[in-house]
Amino acid sequence: MKFIRRIIIISFLCFIMLQAPKWVKVDTKTPAEAENATETIVEPARAQEPVQVDLFVKYFGDKAGEAKKIATCESGMNEKATNKNKNKTTDYGIMQINSLWLKVYDITPEFLLTTDNNLKVAKNIYDRTGNWNAWICHTKLGY
Repeated sequence: MKFIRRIIIISFLCFIMLQAPKWVKVDTKTPAEAENATETIVEPARAQEPVQVDLFVKYFGDKAGEAKKIATCESGMNEKATNKNKNKTTDYGIMQINSLWLKVYDITPEFLLTTDNNLKVAKNIYDRTGNWNAWICHTKLGY
């Protein structure tokens, strides 16, 4: 008898688990709303994609906040931003790396048009100069 009872309970639980995604949820606050409510299917939770590492923190560490402000000022956080300068140079990417740095680091403009590569080069420039002076926005931001 206990065996049959266990089989029935297990079968019932399996049935419940299989039906769970089909359960209906009605979002209402009052009985009047319930009369006019539409039914929505409650879907089971999906696994979330892993959170991307904040590249500013990855490259700039405790200076990440300053780097984000520079990027916002320089490009509006646009990794594909390209701007021609009056001196006939061009700035590329999220941190607006000047074309004068292309030969220094033996890179192409296309290389600078991804956030990861652009921040990597920006960090090298920051480390090389020891400040934000390579970016015009440093004066606007007081760095």
